[in-house]
Amino acid sequence: MCALGRSGYMHRDLAAMKGGAKRDGFIFQGEPLTPGFRKIAEPATIISVMLILEDGQIAFGDCADVILAGAAGRDPAFHGEDHIGYLESEVAP
Repeated sequence: MCALGRSGYMHRDLAAMKGGAKRDGFIFQGEPLTPGFRKIAEPATIISVMLILEDGQIAFGDCADVILAGAAGRDPAFHGEDHIGYLESEVAP
């Protein structure tokens, strides 16, 4: 079983923020500079996973990403909606 969820933090495009993006409350005006970002500040997502094993045990976990995604060689921002289909078709069956 898989379900989309919200992470406990926001993705923030560090390059855009350092590049002069204007803050407007919790958001920033302008376009993101780092690949993978859809906005300069955006809610982070997760995928919660529950595996029911053949012996009846149940395993729980979350697919999430790193803070400051896309900076200093880190993976790009994780968008759960882009990955849940793979988990449902390749892992869940």
